[in-house]
Amino acid sequence: MNYFEDERRQIADQAETGYSVTDGSIFHYDEDAILTQPDPVYRIDARNGKRLYLKFEDDELKTGPELYISVTSSIASYDILPMPKGLLIWQAKFETNAAYLKELNKLANYGTICHMCIAMYWRDGGFDLETIPEIIRQYQETHKTNYNVKQWVKKLKRDLMAVNNFAIAHNVKPIANELMLTGSAGYATAVDFICEMDIGTAKNGYGILKADEKNGAIRRVTAIIDWKSNFADDKDTKVFGLSCEFQLEACRRLVSENYPNLHVDKLYNVSFKGGFDSVKGPEVIIKDQTDKALTIVDIGFDQIPVFDLYWCLYLANNPKYNELGTIKDITGYLSPDPEFHEIADCSITLEDIVRERFFNQEKE
Repeated sequence: MNYFEDERRQIADQAETGYSVTDGSIFHYDEDAILTQPDPVYRIDARNGKRLYLKFEDDELKTGPELYISVTSSIASYDILPMPKGLLIWQAKFETNAAYLKELNKLANYGTICHMCIAMYWRDGGFDLETIPEIIRQYQETHKTNYNVKQWVKKLKRDLMAVNNFAIAHNVKPIANELMLTGSAGYATAVDFICEMDIGTAKNGYGILKADEKNGAIRRVTAIIDWKSNFADDKDTKVFGLSCEFQLEACRRLVSENYPNLHVDKLYNVSFKGGFDSVKGPEVIIKDQTDKALTIVDIGFDQIPVFDLYWCLYLANNPKYNELGTIKDITGYLSPDPEFHEIADCSITLEDIVRERFFNQEKE
């Protein structure tokens, strides 16, 4: 099985044009919970790391394009947010910035594989651990990575077992996975996971105590989960900083706007810890981020949630964030003789890239 065929195409597109485009494969587990189908959304990834989303007013004709900025490229970006203390301490361990960036890229690559495997687990209702070495091999081949990933096989097994243990302990019922959603505010994102799950009365706000079932204290909630594969090695959950809070709050707002009949009770960051030889085995770290981004901030003439404050700051600094950019290019024949010299503008917009990638395919 070829796990990364689409990623290979995206890498080639970025090398050629500076951008790659993909459409979201919407996977609904519960048609009763999600009553409406959102508009098709196209994700645009730039070579410089910036991410945008585009949808058309008429998707069949690909007309009326609307551009949205990714949450992680805007309000949840460290361009405007303070870096968490835990991440700063970790960064300081490296002798050079190049060494730090190399390790950061390695962690990001592991996170990509981990997210993909978790999505496969929920989609298929299980996961064959024997496929992990081949998935990693294909990923390295696709991205031409040159670092040692021997620990990835064991770590992926650990993380997926933790997800499975979490699913059992909290009676998790999937609702939707990897939804690409846009909102009227101007931002968009991919929502990792929406589910129903049981929570108890433990001090952490989600744990289920032995007495909870006996006392009827188990509560069924609808939650949005954002998986964080590289946070678990640090026991201090403070590493889940403002960026994590803002990502989840953006997800809640987008889900509420696109699915008004689906009420979200909880927002969780979920990461993984433990080992196969520990008493409890692999388990999850859950950080309850519900309403964390709604802390009221006094700005003198008004009081607004901190999430909205940072979104206003982003808009003030990026007034053209949703304008369809143009990729300048020319073609033709160069000659000092005016008779033969002929140059034509062949610049394209992001709208053109999406239309060429998908509309032309549909016509064929």
